[in-house]
Amino acid sequence: MKFIIHEIKMWFNDKNVRPQSYLFEANKVNVIIGDKHKGKSSIMHIIDYCLMTNTPRIPDDIVNKVSWFGMIFTIGSSRYAIARKSPMVKSDLKMYYFNQNGVFPENNEEPKSKPNNIDAILTEAFNIKPNQGELNLSLGIIFRNFLAFCNISEDYINRARDIIDFKHYAIDNKNFANIFYPAIGIDMQSNNRTTIIEEEITKVKNEINKQKNDLNKYKEELSQLY
Repeated sequence: MKFIIHEIKMWFNDKNVRPQSYLFEANKVNVIIGDKHKGKSSIMHIIDYCLMTNTPRIPDDIVNKVSWFGMIFTIGSSRYAIARKSPMVKSDLKMYYFNQNGVFPENNEEPKSKPNNIDAILTEAFNIKPNQGELNLSLGIIFRNFLAFCNISEDYINRARDIIDFKHYAIDNKNFANIFYPAIGIDMQSNNRTTIIEEEITKVKNEINKQKNDLNKYKEELSQLY
């Protein structure tokens, strides 16, 4: 399931400042450059916040200037827009705007809170079903669990052994196996895992046979020279 971010948008507390948008090109490598402490890492934190984390990491100097953070993205062929009120206080975490047509309010107007069951909607959009073969995804597994495989936070870059932020992405260590195979693209339905392994074994056997044939052919040609 392809997930593409198209736009990050911020509305500011100072109404004399126009909302700022950062556009991303689909199916291309988008590079964010700039000096230290200019907000490059903050873009990832804003994305994470728009994807409904309850533990925002956006720096205070940005939070204090912004009234709403928003993001437009697609999952497969469906387009969505999410905006969340800047997390000045804990109650702000519950204020968000969600549009299933992928549009923000017109004329750069500030979003108004429209609560929806976003977790359920996006979990379904990511094609996470209650039961997938050997998996039991009814154990409270949601789309956010899989975001841990898409991003390495600055806290984990220098760690020797840990690369997945289990706590931030609400992953229970006991349930890690339930999300690992789907996260790396293996569909567990219809014993697909076994099928993939068998296909790989067949490829290796074919390559071995090809190398044996090439070796025999080389030996035959070599023998004709003497």
